[in-house]
Amino acid sequence: MRTIDNQPEDIFLGGWNLVLGAGLILAPWYFGFRSEDIAAWNAWITGATILALAALTLMRTREGEVYAIGAAGLWSCAAPWALGFQDAAAWAHVGFGVALLVSAGSWLWRLQDLPASQGSAQKSAQKSAWQTAPPAARATPRVSEDRSACRPGTRTPSPRS
Repeated sequence: MRTIDNQPEDIFLGGWNLVLGAGLILAPWYFGFRSEDIAAWNAWITGATILALAALTLMRTREGEVYAIGAAGLWSCAAPWALGFQDAAAWAHVGFGVALLVSAGSWLWRLQDLPASQGSAQKSAQKSAWQTAPPAARATPRVSEDRSACRPGTRTPSPRS
């Protein structure tokens, strides 16, 4: 399972997921479907799940947590048809679900660029090619110069001749 220590863009994604989870929790009041029990309860439970998962990903992101956020987004998109609610409740669930799927997809894209199980201990243990190269390979190439023109008593050729 892949793990990364978060960079600023990962912390942004974690914060964005916190906002999406809180928005889904508040959606029944804001979009006016508080009286629809199934839709409201689904929004609260899904939003609380996303909040918990997003809080876990703020310091270190694990692949399983990102897949769970994606699954919650997929469920949020499918819930209006699976549970049979409509109108504002359906649009709110689909909107938040799509935003969560985009967020999880961008996170998974970042995770795929990293080697497996890259954590802070392994990051510090890894060395760049420059650090592991033998000293002869690290030496800076020297430029050979013709210093005969710099010796006292020698004449420098003029560019016009």
